[in-house]
Amino acid sequence: HRIQPLIPEQHFESYKTGILYWMIHVLATLVILNLDIIVDINHKKRIGVFMISGIVLFSFSLLLHSTRTLWGDESIKIFAHITPFGGVLLIVSWLLTALYIKKSPIK
Repeated sequence: HRIQPLIPEQHFESYKTGILYWMIHVLATLVILNLDIIVDINHKKRIGVFMISGIVLFSFSLLLHSTRTLWGDESIKIFAHITPFGGVLLIVSWLLTALYIKKSPIK
């Protein structure tokens, strides 16, 4: 990573976590929204809203928080408090996915 020497080591771990969860959940969103087993378009929209909101709040808050030394603005630390809300949204999106798959008329 080119960014590794620019930020403290403990911040780099948060940075890697943000990138990892971002990649996993973007791919998961694409797969889930294209599943034929979830028939109702409103269910897909609901999952998409929760998943994308969770990605933004979780991953991007981690990325902003971990790179705050690059911005020279310590007030960005506030983003660390947003991360758990993003995590909750991601969990809700996964629970909705499981629920809608279970309720699906296609087996």
